[in-house]
Amino acid sequence: AMARAHTHYVRGEYAVTEVICQAIVDSAPNRADALLLLGAAAYQRGDFARCAKCNAEAIRIDPLLAEAYVNLANALSQLGAMD
Repeated sequence: AMARAHTHYVRGEYAVTEVICQAIVDSAPNRADALLLLGAAAYQRGDFARCAKCNAEAIRIDPLLAEAYVNLANALSQLGAMD
C-alpha cells in the first residue's frame, strides 16, 4: 500500500495519498513512514496543522527520522509558529 500511496503522491494526487496513508496508520499506528507521507500530502494541500501533527507523531515513533524534523519545521513556519 505504501508503494501505491507514493505513486499517487508523485502524480500530485494528494487526497488519494492521504486516504491510503490514513488507512495504513489506522491499521498500524506505529508506521512512521506512512505518517511521514501523510504529512507531506497534507502539506501539499495546505493543511499545515495536519502536516505538523503527522510529523510530530512520526518523530515520536522514530526519533532518528530526520526528514520528519524538516517537515515539521516547514509546517510550523507556515503556521507562523516559528516567527
